[in-house]
Amino acid sequence: MDIRYFYNIAKDRMKYGCDLNDFHDLKTGKFLKSANQKMRLNLVMSSVNAKTTYGGGATIYTFFQQLKDRLNCDVRVITLDDSAQESNIGGVFADFRIAAPSEETEYASTLVGYPENNGERPCLMIREKDVFITTYWTTMYVAGYFRAFQDRAYGQHQNLIYFIQDYEPGFYEWGSEYLLAESTYRIPDTVAVFNSEELKNYFDKYDYQFADRFWFTPKLNRPMKEYLLQAMDSQEKPERKPQVIIYGRPRIWRNCFSLVVASLKQALEYEEKLRGWQFLSLGASHKDIDLGYGAKLVCKGKLTLEEYARTLLETKIGISLMCSPHPSYPPLEMAAFGVNTITNSFLCKDLSTFSKNIISVDNATPENFASALVTGMNRKTDLMDRDDPYLQDEDQFSEIIDDLIRKLKKENAGETGC
Repeated sequence: MDIRYFYNIAKDRMKYGCDLNDFHDLKTGKFLKSANQKMRLNLVMSSVNAKTTYGGGATIYTFFQQLKDRLNCDVRVITLDDSAQESNIGGVFADFRIAAPSEETEYASTLVGYPENNGERPCLMIREKDVFITTYWTTMYVAGYFRAFQDRAYGQHQNLIYFIQDYEPGFYEWGSEYLLAESTYRIPDTVAVFNSEELKNYFDKYDYQFADRFWFTPKLNRPMKEYLLQAMDSQEKPERKPQVIIYGRPRIWRNCFSLVVASLKQALEYEEKLRGWQFLSLGASHKDIDLGYGAKLVCKGKLTLEEYARTLLETKIGISLMCSPHPSYPPLEMAAFGVNTITNSFLCKDLSTFSKNIISVDNATPENFASALVTGMNRKTDLMDRDDPYLQDEDQFSEIIDDLIRKLKKENAGETGC
């Protein structure tokens, strides 16, 4: 086999996973006790760089913001890279101040950097009643050190809140990273918050023992919902183009980019009428791809929400694959905007039950996806019904936020300043 194959695997794993030699991402530093007795909510993130943030980052930010507003307590965002800079203060972090990780400040909302450098991170101040929220396995692993320090320093610890957005061991082959990622689901006294019932059901099959578990039903984000409702009320809706869009993220293997490309090529071989269509890739940057028969997959990269919504209204067919139990947002968004959406089923997941606009393929082969694409060519497109739960006014956390806040307040009863 070509040596470049192994080189590319190693390069990608170094960049997008852990360092296979010493796991720099999992390093920690020293800690300091704090005399402050207030409860503080801490969000531990790999990065807060908006340029590298996709739907998962936006979801955890919104969740954290709601907890912050409802609890009315001190909050801190700890970023494991060097993105804790003034340039990233904005959006949900608009009222935050940059602070040193080893100091207490008078500010109620702080953003601190906790980057690894030469095998160690800086010293971090930890309160007795610091509650840590994480959403990616490396951040959960590092948060385990924070809680271990609470045990040593204060003789007790707070529950960790694990905002689980996918089964992350599946991001890796069976090996070191798989086992380390899977170990984070076994940390005692963890409260799991699942990003969909399908994902929760998958974890149930593994019989993980969490201190408590919550799950919510995804909703269309507000800006896109407003755009969709305006389109429903408009007398001049955009005309559907002979256009196929794909969720194209070549380096995120669970989105099955190579399988999508193979399916497009197969469909063009099957169906001559497709050869005059446009094919657009949304998500991540990559080179345009020749699909044969004069067709090309043109990369549009990451669009603004308005550009994305407009594109959905103009598109006939969408393809968004996800080799995991998590539904992911793009197929739901595509279906809501009336796009005939092709995706794959997975254990505990069949998105055809979500919308009549979704074609869920059980046997994931290029031939079967190509066949589904041809079926989509001949199906009528309809916008989602205005009364669908996916478009209701209440946000996706409304079903769980009250119970979770009661749990947090009960565990921290008696302290002042929250």
